[in-house]
Amino acid sequence: MLLSTVEVPASDLSPSSVRVRPLLLSLISNNLAYARTGEILLPAWGYATVLESTTDIALWSTLWGFWPTSGLPTDLTLVPGKPSGHWIEVSEHRKQLMTYYNRYVAVTSVPGTLEQAAEQRIAKHQLVTGPVKALAYFDVDQTVLWLARLKPSKLVVIDCDAPGDVLVQLRDLVQAHPEIQSAKFVIILVSGQQKVYTEADNRDWFTAIQQLGKIQSNASGAQDAAIEPDGPKEYFTRIHRRWEQWLDDRASTVPDRRLVWGKGVTGTEGLDGEWDRLTKGDVRPDEALVYMVYME
Repeated sequence: MLLSTVEVPASDLSPSSVRVRPLLLSLISNNLAYARTGEILLPAWGYATVLESTTDIALWSTLWGFWPTSGLPTDLTLVPGKPSGHWIEVSEHRKQLMTYYNRYVAVTSVPGTLEQAAEQRIAKHQLVTGPVKALAYFDVDQTVLWLARLKPSKLVVIDCDAPGDVLVQLRDLVQAHPEIQSAKFVIILVSGQQKVYTEADNRDWFTAIQQLGKIQSNASGAQDAAIEPDGPKEYFTRIHRRWEQWLDDRASTVPDRRLVWGKGVTGTEGLDGEWDRLTKGDVRPDEALVYMVYME
């Protein structure tokens, strides 16, 4: 569900809280996963403007985080986190959320334009080296022949919910090949397909997870584990350094990615209209959808 921008009566802001309005939001295929498991209001990553504050966060400053896809103001109850500039949402109704979604960051170096901010939101493609081979789903048997020549002791499949029984075929072919049948076979589930799942689809999806022993990838858990050894300050310093390096090379790293701008929530150019395209699988791989939800 998406909500448009309307005027609502202001209420007193609680202590240790901010009232913000989403400013710039992104819409990606992962939003379909949020819609599948959530209810009422679809969330999205992006920036929001602080309208009121009973914290040390300054008025009209910008926060990065997880927001409702709405032009309406929303209240957060925040306490200072680590490192400095990070804030943790501690509302009772959000205690069941993963830590990843309750962390907000005060943006100290706001991009000069909304275009620059949107560019920084595009998911990055990392350059990699090593044995790489691209094959169509119907060439899965050729994949096994290639793997056999490498003689691996362990095979890790990154599963983005391949259609049909492709994954089952791959597992069966591996287990039947004498060169690699003893290799440990691990499936890491990253995402679902870019489509709207019916109740039957959801049942089949969870059944496949159990039957194939898939391990659910979890960004929040991975980040928590990465923070543990050296603490949040060192972790986020490294992340920021790598992010800045990527931004310097983004033209060569993602030359095929372009921003598709929308405005507002309702209408064909708003979040609502593009959401229909996303659910139908009509968004192209080279498109990054960003929306100016609200302008001061």
